[in-house]
Amino acid sequence: DKVRAVKQAEYEAELIANNPAYAAQKAYEEGRFEEAIEEYQRAIDKEEDAEKKGLYYYQMAQIQNAKLGQYGAARQNANRAAQVRSGWGKPYILIGDIYGRLSRGCGDAYQQRLAVLAALDKYNYAKRIDSEVAGEANKRIANYSGSMPIKSEAFQRGDKAGDKIKVGCGIGETVTLRF
Repeated sequence: DKVRAVKQAEYEAELIANNPAYAAQKAYEEGRFEEAIEEYQRAIDKEEDAEKKGLYYYQMAQIQNAKLGQYGAARQNANRAAQVRSGWGKPYILIGDIYGRLSRGCGDAYQQRLAVLAALDKYNYAKRIDSEVAGEANKRIANYSGSMPIKSEAFQRGDKAGDKIKVGCGIGETVTLRF
């Protein structure tokens, strides 16, 4: 009936106004991704609880990575999520995924393989600090292990196992060369 529909709409509007995390979720479900990011930021600004704050940063990072292609901002927010909520591996899995995605458009084959090392480092770190993500991390490690640098390519460049090499492509991490 009409009265119930109006009451429901009023309730929904009040919920959205007073609960930015709920508003963010609604915006996301409706495909309004930029708005979802803004609402999560509003939720973060209001939130005292570190666990929830970390979750909101993580949600923002996921949207920026998967829906908006904003990899730099996604990594920044994943790092914030990890800082706010220590011992949580999921943000590092996400950063590894971002590096994996960035590796595909990264210079030549050797540069791409170095980027894969950066992703592998994040997956390994994630499972080291958070056993709950070990299965997820191991799956990704298995998928990417075949894309590690090739010894002959490294040798041609004068690089050897154990060398510390800075990865470009917007990653900017230093990896230890391995094959």
